[in-house]
Amino acid sequence: TDPVIEGLTELNCLNADGMNTVVYANATGLDFSTLGEGAYWANIHTGAAVNDDYRVAWIYDADTKTLTVGGGDDAHIMINYTSKSQRPWDSYADEVVNVVINDNIQVIGHHSFEDMANVISITASSFLVKTSATAIAGTGYYNTEYAKGAVYIYTAGTEELRYAHLIKVNPDKAKEIFIIPERTSSIAEQAFEGCSMIKKLVFTKDIK
Repeated sequence: TDPVIEGLTELNCLNADGMNTVVYANATGLDFSTLGEGAYWANIHTGAAVNDDYRVAWIYDADTKTLTVGGGDDAHIMINYTSKSQRPWDSYADEVVNVVINDNIQVIGHHSFEDMANVISITASSFLVKTSATAIAGTGYYNTEYAKGAVYIYTAGTEELRYAHLIKVNPDKAKEIFIIPERTSSIAEQAFEGCSMIKKLVFTKDIK
């Protein structure tokens, strides 16, 4: 539930997968949280190494059913969760319709929005440089775009100005030549997995 006290509120938990998570409410004012009043952020320790902490901030607007994720660790990375239950917003994953990834996120980790079936809109920024193959798989948006032939995440703005991130190519729709559109700045892991029909890839200068 929303915090009822002012200031920073800390909640400690140890989830079923053994990943220690500290969740802070009312995270405004933190350098890596640019989301405004009512934001939360999680300080996640994977146990892999000393000081192996990752941070991610988020806010959910129940009126517009929009989940906004903004801020990560010092490298602007969203952690690779080992399961969907590890993501901090999983408790309302079935409610979310729109996902907005802020411009201080450069990497989207495994399972971040996977199987959030009601999500029909996903927006990122041109600063995104790496996306997991499982990041948005199973969302309504992914399924619709995959059926058309290829899944892209677009940035906000007009069609002439926005950038795209190639997430997945449908092998059944792939032809011998695949042309990556201009202003596509990143390609997700395993984007071309199974696309044995493709003989030639045409890249653009915008690829980061």
